[in-house]
Order: sequence, then C-alpha cells, then structure tokens
Amino acid sequence: MEASFSGVFYDRMIKGEWTNAEGAVYPMWDPARHVIPFADMPRLRDVMGIGMDYGTTNTTAALMLGVSDEPKPRLILMDEWRYNPKDHNDLRLTDAALSEKFRAWLPQDHTPYPLTVQPRFLMLDPAAASMHMQMQQDLRGTGLTPWPAVNDVLPGIQVPRR
Repeated sequence: MEASFSGVFYDRMIKGEWTNAEGAVYPMWDPARHVIPFADMPRLRDVMGIGMDYGTTNTTAALMLGVSDEPKPRLILMDEWRYNPKDHNDLRLTDAALSEKFRAWLPQDHTPYPLTVQPRFLMLDPAAASMHMQMQQDLRGTGLTPWPAVNDVLPGIQVPRR
C-alpha cells in the first residue's frame, strides 16, 4: 500500500494525517528540488512557448516555458502573466482587453531571460473559443499562432512507473 501513494496522499492514507490536498496536482512537488535560485538560472537554448488558462470570472494566467542550454536540458518556467479580477475590484475584462494586456507583457524583460527569440507556441485553454478567436486576430503576422490545448490532464502529469 505504501508504494501506491505519494505526497499529501501518502501523508493522509499511510500516516493517517489530515492533510489538505486542495490544488495538489503534483503531490511530489518539493521546492528544494524543483525551484532554481534566481542567481543560478541557466542560460536558455530555446523559448518553447506559452500555455494560457482563460477565465473571465477567475484568473487568466499564462506561463512562458523555455529549454535550458545544458548538457541535460531542463524545462524552465521563465515567467508568468496573470489577470485576476479579484485583484482589480472585481473588474472583468473583455477578451480584447485581456489580449491587449497579455500582448503588452510579451516583449517585456523576462529577467533573467530577455526575449531574443519569440515563443514558438501559444497553447490556449480549448474551452476558451472566444479568446482563441481574439488571439488569432490580434497575433496575426507576429509568428505566434494560438493553438487549442488538449484538456486530457492525466497523460501530461503522470510519471511512468518503473
């Protein structure tokens, strides 16, 4: 039984501790292992793309990912953009206004990663059809094309058992 649980689920099911698992998509998360100190950030080989989760009532967030220029390359979360209505007196934005704010963020300094290369992909929440259409219109001619992401979560986060 012990081998079948990890993280907060191990704490709950094996140790018998009452552990809050809300939002625990990655129960194996360990900041000591998964967070790189800012001063130790590696050089990047490539800016892969941006994944965006869209919301009008909830937060719209975009994560920019790059690949490190190391002998054993790592996927690096370079920067994050978000708009949360709760942080702005519950002011909800139209798709056009969200797109404008997102596009203003794109060329900014993503220290320690100045954008010398345009991200190759923009993966959008597939349920965000209206935002997808807005981004297609607004990004036309920039080389950054929005693509609908696949919402099949488990294959993307599972670790193969050995």
